[in-house]
Amino acid sequence: MSAHAASIKEKTVSECPVCKISQTEVEEQDHGEQLLVRCRRCGEFKVPRTALRRLEALPEPMLFSAWLRSQNEMDSSPPDLHSRNVENIIKTIPDYSVSEKQLLLLKAIERRSKFPGSSVEILATTDHVLNFSITEQELQYHVDSLVDRKLLNNKGESRKSLRKLIITPAGWNFLSETKNRAAQSSRCFVAMSFSPTLDEVWAEAIQPAIESSGFEPHRIDQTPHNERIDVKIMADIKESAFVVADVTEQKA
Repeated sequence: MSAHAASIKEKTVSECPVCKISQTEVEEQDHGEQLLVRCRRCGEFKVPRTALRRLEALPEPMLFSAWLRSQNEMDSSPPDLHSRNVENIIKTIPDYSVSEKQLLLLKAIERRSKFPGSSVEILATTDHVLNFSITEQELQYHVDSLVDRKLLNNKGESRKSLRKLIITPAGWNFLSETKNRAAQSSRCFVAMSFSPTLDEVWAEAIQPAIESSGFEPHRIDQTPHNERIDVKIMADIKESAFVVADVTEQKA
Protein backbone atom coordinates (compact mmCIF):
# COMPACT_ATOMS: atom_id res chain seq x y z
CA MET A 1 0.00 0.00 0.00
CA SER A 2 1.36 3.43 -0.93
CA ALA A 3 1.94 6.18 1.63
CA HIS A 4 -0.81 8.19 -0.06
CA ALA A 5 -3.30 5.36 0.25
CA ALA A 6 -2.41 4.82 3.91
CA SER A 7 -3.02 8.51 4.64
CA ILE A 8 -6.59 8.47 3.29
CA LYS A 9 -9.09 8.90 6.13
CA GLU A 10 -12.05 6.56 5.95
CA LYS A 11 -15.44 8.03 6.85
CA THR A 12 -18.48 6.02 7.80
CA VAL A 13 -21.99 6.84 9.06
CA SER A 14 -23.10 4.97 12.13
CA GLU A 15 -24.43 5.38 15.68
CA CYS A 16 -22.84 7.83 18.13
CA PRO A 17 -20.94 5.86 20.81
CA VAL A 18 -22.15 8.30 23.49
CA CYS A 19 -25.76 9.31 22.82
CA LYS A 20 -26.61 6.54 20.33
CA ILE A 21 -28.18 8.90 17.80
CA SER A 22 -28.07 7.62 14.22
CA GLN A 23 -26.51 9.25 11.16
CA THR A 24 -23.31 10.10 13.01
CA GLU A 25 -20.20 10.62 10.89
CA VAL A 26 -17.15 8.70 12.13
CA GLU A 27 -13.73 9.38 10.61
CA GLU A 28 -10.81 7.04 11.19
CA GLN A 29 -7.44 8.62 12.04
CA ASP A 30 -3.98 7.32 12.95
CA HIS A 31 -4.41 4.17 10.84
CA GLY A 32 -7.80 3.47 12.39
CA GLU A 33 -6.65 3.65 16.01
CA GLN A 34 -8.30 7.06 16.63
CA LEU A 35 -11.82 8.13 15.70
CA LEU A 36 -13.12 11.63 15.05
CA VAL A 37 -16.85 11.59 15.74
CA ARG A 38 -19.19 14.26 14.37
CA CYS A 39 -22.52 13.87 16.14
CA ARG A 40 -25.63 15.99 15.59
CA ARG A 41 -26.27 16.01 19.34
CA CYS A 42 -22.85 15.77 21.05
CA GLY A 43 -20.84 17.77 18.50
CA GLU A 44 -17.30 16.71 17.57
CA PHE A 45 -14.98 14.64 19.75
CA LYS A 46 -12.02 12.33 19.37
CA VAL A 47 -11.76 8.91 20.97
CA PRO A 48 -9.37 5.97 20.61
CA ARG A 49 -10.92 2.62 19.76
CA THR A 50 -9.68 1.30 23.10
CA ALA A 51 -12.04 3.69 24.95
CA LEU A 52 -15.17 2.95 22.94
CA ARG A 53 -16.38 0.26 25.33
CA ARG A 54 -16.20 2.70 28.24
CA LEU A 55 -18.27 5.28 26.35
CA GLU A 56 -20.88 2.70 25.46
CA ALA A 57 -21.31 1.90 29.18
CA LEU A 58 -21.76 5.45 30.47
CA PRO A 59 -24.19 5.64 33.43
CA GLU A 60 -25.67 8.97 32.24
CA PRO A 61 -24.98 9.21 28.49
CA MET A 62 -27.09 12.35 27.98
CA LEU A 63 -25.19 14.24 30.68
CA PHE A 64 -21.93 13.26 29.01
CA SER A 65 -23.40 14.28 25.66
CA ALA A 66 -24.30 17.65 27.17
CA TRP A 67 -20.74 18.09 28.43
CA LEU A 68 -19.36 17.33 24.97
CA ARG A 69 -21.79 19.79 23.38
CA SER A 70 -20.81 22.48 25.89
CA GLN A 71 -17.16 22.09 24.88
CA ASN A 72 -18.12 22.48 21.23
CA GLU A 73 -20.22 25.53 22.09
CA MET A 74 -17.11 27.22 23.52
CA ASP A 75 -15.47 26.96 20.07
CA SER A 76 -12.64 24.92 21.51
CA SER A 77 -10.97 22.08 19.63
CA PRO A 78 -12.86 18.75 19.73
CA PRO A 79 -12.49 17.09 23.15
CA ASP A 80 -9.89 14.32 23.09
CA LEU A 81 -11.29 11.46 25.16
CA HIS A 82 -9.48 8.48 26.60
CA SER A 83 -10.24 5.95 29.33
CA ARG A 84 -8.69 7.99 32.16
CA ASN A 85 -10.21 11.41 31.48
CA VAL A 86 -13.67 9.96 30.84
CA GLU A 87 -13.81 9.01 34.53
CA ASN A 88 -12.68 12.50 35.59
CA ILE A 89 -15.24 14.18 33.32
CA ILE A 90 -18.07 12.08 34.76
CA LYS A 91 -17.10 13.17 38.30
CA THR A 92 -16.97 16.90 37.45
CA ILE A 93 -20.10 17.35 35.33
CA PRO A 94 -22.11 20.01 37.23
CA ASP A 95 -25.51 19.25 38.72
CA TYR A 96 -27.29 22.35 37.41
CA SER A 97 -30.40 23.69 39.11
CA VAL A 98 -33.58 24.49 37.17
CA SER A 99 -32.80 28.21 37.08
CA GLU A 100 -29.23 27.54 35.95
CA LYS A 101 -30.45 25.30 33.12
CA GLN A 102 -32.82 28.01 31.96
CA LEU A 103 -30.01 30.55 31.96
CA LEU A 104 -27.85 28.13 29.94
CA LEU A 105 -30.67 27.78 27.40
CA LEU A 106 -31.16 31.53 27.18
CA LYS A 107 -27.41 32.00 26.60
CA ALA A 108 -27.43 29.32 23.89
CA ILE A 109 -30.24 31.15 22.09
CA GLU A 110 -28.34 34.41 22.52
CA ARG A 111 -25.28 32.92 20.80
CA ARG A 112 -27.47 31.87 17.87
CA SER A 113 -29.35 35.16 17.54
CA LYS A 114 -28.12 37.07 14.49
CA PHE A 115 -29.61 40.29 15.88
CA PRO A 116 -32.19 41.28 18.53
CA GLY A 117 -35.59 40.15 17.32
CA SER A 118 -34.29 37.34 15.12
CA SER A 119 -35.77 33.89 15.65
CA VAL A 120 -33.63 30.89 16.56
CA GLU A 121 -34.56 27.33 15.69
CA ILE A 122 -34.12 24.78 18.46
CA LEU A 123 -34.54 21.14 17.48
CA ALA A 124 -35.47 19.20 20.60
CA THR A 125 -34.11 15.86 19.41
CA THR A 126 -30.57 17.18 19.11
CA ASP A 127 -30.52 20.45 21.06
CA HIS A 128 -32.00 19.41 24.41
CA VAL A 129 -28.44 18.87 25.70
CA LEU A 130 -27.63 22.56 25.14
CA ASN A 131 -28.75 23.28 28.69
CA PHE A 132 -28.06 19.82 30.13
CA SER A 133 -31.68 18.69 29.75
CA ILE A 134 -31.82 14.90 29.88
CA THR A 135 -34.87 14.56 27.64
CA GLU A 136 -36.82 16.52 25.04
CA GLN A 137 -39.65 16.81 27.56
CA GLU A 138 -37.35 18.54 30.05
CA LEU A 139 -36.22 21.01 27.38
CA GLN A 140 -39.87 21.73 26.61
CA TYR A 141 -40.45 22.53 30.28
CA HIS A 142 -37.57 25.04 30.32
CA VAL A 143 -38.74 26.69 27.08
CA ASP A 144 -42.28 27.04 28.44
CA SER A 145 -40.95 28.43 31.71
CA LEU A 146 -38.84 31.06 29.94
CA VAL A 147 -41.88 32.01 27.87
CA ASP A 148 -43.97 32.30 31.05
CA ARG A 149 -41.24 34.49 32.57
CA LYS A 150 -41.51 36.66 29.42
CA LEU A 151 -37.83 36.14 28.64
CA LEU A 152 -38.60 34.22 25.45
CA ASN A 153 -41.24 34.55 22.75
CA ASN A 154 -42.37 31.31 21.14
CA LYS A 155 -43.04 32.00 17.45
CA GLY A 156 -44.60 28.63 16.84
CA GLU A 157 -43.20 25.41 15.46
CA SER A 158 -42.85 24.15 11.91
CA ARG A 159 -43.01 20.59 13.19
CA LYS A 160 -43.46 18.93 16.54
CA SER A 161 -39.86 18.94 17.78
CA LEU A 162 -38.76 22.25 16.22
CA ARG A 163 -39.23 25.47 18.16
CA LYS A 164 -38.66 28.97 16.79
CA LEU A 165 -37.73 31.23 19.67
CA ILE A 166 -37.01 34.94 20.06
CA ILE A 167 -35.38 36.59 23.06
CA THR A 168 -37.70 39.33 24.32
CA PRO A 169 -36.53 42.79 25.47
CA ALA A 170 -36.90 41.53 29.05
CA GLY A 171 -34.74 38.54 28.09
CA TRP A 172 -31.96 40.75 26.73
CA ASN A 173 -32.10 42.86 29.91
CA PHE A 174 -31.90 39.71 32.03
CA LEU A 175 -28.82 38.51 30.13
CA SER A 176 -27.19 41.94 30.47
CA GLU A 177 -27.85 42.01 34.21
CA THR A 178 -26.37 38.53 34.59
CA LYS A 179 -23.18 39.61 32.81
CA ASN A 180 -22.97 42.81 34.85
CA ARG A 181 -23.15 40.87 38.12
CA ALA A 182 -20.14 38.81 37.08
CA ALA A 183 -18.24 41.86 35.77
CA GLN A 184 -18.80 43.76 39.01
CA SER A 185 -17.26 40.98 41.09
CA SER A 186 -13.78 41.60 42.51
CA ARG A 187 -13.12 37.88 42.89
CA CYS A 188 -10.77 35.87 40.70
CA PHE A 189 -11.24 32.11 40.82
CA VAL A 190 -7.93 30.23 40.70
CA ALA A 191 -8.01 26.67 39.35
CA MET A 192 -4.82 24.82 40.19
CA SER A 193 -3.46 21.68 41.81
CA PHE A 194 -3.64 21.49 45.60
CA SER A 195 -0.18 19.90 45.66
CA PRO A 196 2.21 21.40 48.26
CA THR A 197 4.86 21.57 45.53
CA LEU A 198 2.94 24.51 44.03
CA ASP A 199 2.48 26.44 47.28
CA GLU A 200 5.45 28.66 46.45
CA VAL A 201 4.12 29.40 42.97
CA TRP A 202 0.80 30.38 44.54
CA ALA A 203 2.25 32.52 47.33
CA GLU A 204 4.99 34.25 45.36
CA ALA A 205 3.53 34.55 41.87
CA ILE A 206 -0.16 33.90 41.29
CA GLN A 207 -1.64 35.40 44.47
CA PRO A 208 0.38 38.66 44.48
CA ALA A 209 -0.12 39.16 40.73
CA ILE A 210 -3.90 38.97 41.10
CA GLU A 211 -3.94 41.18 44.20
CA SER A 212 -1.76 43.79 42.51
CA SER A 213 -4.40 44.00 39.76
CA GLY A 214 -7.05 44.89 42.33
CA PHE A 215 -8.78 41.51 42.56
CA GLU A 216 -9.27 38.96 45.32
CA PRO A 217 -7.75 35.55 44.47
CA HIS A 218 -9.90 32.60 45.51
CA ARG A 219 -8.96 28.93 45.74
CA ILE A 220 -11.59 26.28 46.43
CA ASP A 221 -9.36 24.42 48.91
CA GLN A 222 -8.93 27.47 51.14
CA THR A 223 -12.61 27.90 52.00
CA PRO A 224 -14.31 25.34 54.29
CA HIS A 225 -17.53 23.92 52.81
CA ASN A 226 -19.67 20.77 52.92
CA GLU A 227 -21.04 20.95 49.38
CA ARG A 228 -20.24 18.69 46.45
CA ILE A 229 -16.92 19.92 45.09
CA ASP A 230 -18.17 20.28 41.49
CA VAL A 231 -21.25 22.24 42.56
CA LYS A 232 -19.12 24.53 44.76
CA ILE A 233 -16.63 25.14 41.95
CA MET A 234 -19.34 26.10 39.46
CA ALA A 235 -21.02 28.42 41.97
CA ASP A 236 -17.74 30.14 42.82
CA ILE A 237 -16.79 30.57 39.16
CA LYS A 238 -20.16 32.22 38.45
CA GLU A 239 -19.50 34.69 41.26
CA SER A 240 -16.04 35.57 39.91
CA ALA A 241 -15.04 38.17 37.35
CA PHE A 242 -12.59 35.81 35.66
CA VAL A 243 -10.65 32.57 36.11
CA VAL A 244 -6.91 31.91 36.26
CA ALA A 245 -5.97 28.28 35.54
CA ASP A 246 -2.60 26.68 36.26
CA VAL A 247 -2.38 23.27 34.57
CA THR A 248 1.14 22.38 35.73
CA GLU A 249 0.02 19.09 37.26
CA GLN A 250 -2.99 18.44 35.02
CA LYS A 251 -3.64 14.68 35.01
CA ALA A 252 -6.48 14.45 32.51
